[in-house]
Amino acid sequence: MLIDKKGRIFGKISIVDIIIVLLLIVIVVFGIRFFKTNDKSASATKIQYTVQINKVKEDVYNAIQDNTAVYDSVKNTPLGTVVSHSKKPYEITSVDSINGKYIKNTLPGLYNVLITIEADSYITDSSIKVGKNIIRVNGRLDINTKDILGTTYVVGLKILEDEHEEAK
Repeated sequence: MLIDKKGRIFGKISIVDIIIVLLLIVIVVFGIRFFKTNDKSASATKIQYTVQINKVKEDVYNAIQDNTAVYDSVKNTPLGTVVSHSKKPYEITSVDSINGKYIKNTLPGLYNVLITIEADSYITDSSIKVGKNIIRVNGRLDINTKDILGTTYVVGLKILEDEHEEAK
């Protein structure tokens, strides 16, 4: 007989074992199709993006240097190179409860720091990636350089022209 009284095919393989193996194959195939990214349409392009760090002290600002490599402090993957940096006074908004107005106050000695980073990226229809990081405006990046470490938010993004296309 093909299946014996114990539910085994040819007396060796259990039907339950076959069902489990088939189920695992289906799960693996589905997992590969689901998690596989379609990066065939990706194109390598240079980008510049600006990140902002809030409430930075003067000495930390002075430690930032241009032409310094930037890394993701969580994944330890490259995020590009610092092209420029600038600061503006750190302001908070409070309510004047007597007059019912909003008041902007500048906190002395603290700054919002803008750091412009240039990086090689891969642009697809759905994202801009630098290494394993997706770069998007308002996206959070935990960065570190040889001099600073901080949580930043992307406040600007610029796709640079391909140098090869400019020559054409």
